[in-house]
Amino acid sequence: MRPVYDSDDSTLAAAMAASAYAVHVIDQETSRLPQLKRAHTQKCHEPFEHPPLPIGSVRKLPSSIKDRSAPSSSSFLRPGADGQRHVRDRSDAWEEAQLLKIRKQYDNIIREIQAWENHKKMKETRRIKRKKEEIEVRTSINLKHYYGKIAKIGNVADGARERAEEKRRREEASVREKARRMRSTGKAPLKYCFCF
Repeated sequence: MRPVYDSDDSTLAAAMAASAYAVHVIDQETSRLPQLKRAHTQKCHEPFEHPPLPIGSVRKLPSSIKDRSAPSSSSFLRPGADGQRHVRDRSDAWEEAQLLKIRKQYDNIIREIQAWENHKKMKETRRIKRKKEEIEVRTSINLKHYYGKIAKIGNVADGARERAEEKRRREEASVREKARRMRSTGKAPLKYCFCF
């Protein structure tokens, strides 16, 4: 038998769904963990795209970095620290990559939640439809049974009426026969009383 939740238990149902989903996500992440470790160690051992420049040398920034609406580099860099600019560029790129990764992860989570919700709603819709069909079948069976009982009661009542009519006719015929005899003989019927 399935448990029935009332409106007060909606938080319980939501908490159960969230915990089930969290377990599912953790299982997926742990299965991907060895792959992520290998990818991370490979990235760590790769050489930098742009090696840091010695202090005092000037490097021209790519146009994609210049167009960025970021705070001025003077607020983050000390004067004469051109090597720090490269670190700033790498940290910005890392930050953007991490934010993009987080957005993708949570977009996937939202999609999975939506898919779970749709699946559960469809399942419940099918269950309700099946229950309605069962109720309709039971209703038709019960109506047939009910109409059968009504017909049977009607037949019994008709039979009882016929027997009562037949008995009435016999009694009336008996009374008429006695009255005919009384008229022909002129004697009234005697009442017998066996009293001592």
